[in-house]
Amino acid sequence: MDGMRPVAREGTEFEIECDIIISAIGQTGNFTGVDEMDGGRGFINVNADYSVKGHDKHFAGGDILRPHLLTTAIGHGRIAAETIGEFLDDGDTAKRPKIDVHTCIGCRYCMMACPFKARSFIHEKVTDQKSYAPRGKGTVEGCTLCVHRVDTGRIPACVEACKKTGNEAMIFGDLKDPASKISRRVATYPSSALRADLKLDPGVRYTNL
Repeated sequence: MDGMRPVAREGTEFEIECDIIISAIGQTGNFTGVDEMDGGRGFINVNADYSVKGHDKHFAGGDILRPHLLTTAIGHGRIAAETIGEFLDDGDTAKRPKIDVHTCIGCRYCMMACPFKARSFIHEKVTDQKSYAPRGKGTVEGCTLCVHRVDTGRIPACVEACKKTGNEAMIFGDLKDPASKISRRVATYPSSALRADLKLDPGVRYTNL
């Protein structure tokens, strides 16, 4: 292999007798008629919500982003579907992909597809339910950054607890606002994102990793 491109090795050829040959091999996309979608090297570049960079109203997922597992493609499709729904509703595609416990069947494909390992399966019956974050046995859950608190002008619980100790190991804010405290901190100190190689541009940054 030369990167992602196979290289022929002389002397390894052989013949197989067969009746039908179905051509289904390749590690790059065919952009005939949609050349403008090619982000380079035969793949499409997308944002964190799987909208195509530089192309409004277009979404993509699966091997056209990078060759990977079937479960990864399923995860891409789930997030892209939610993003498309949000786009059609109000045009806002910046919302964090979420898990709907009312429709989750507990297949756990999203757990396998999540590159950050940020989702978990609920094995036991749940009591003391919260109306803003219903949980159910046999479903998957993940951090929502306490969206129910953020929507009312508060900060996530973990950030609030950290702040009460007198430390500022965690900062919450708007990375898109250059005047925000978190944007100034990221601009001042080196930081990195988990699995930066995937180019998903998550909204969480870490220092001193």
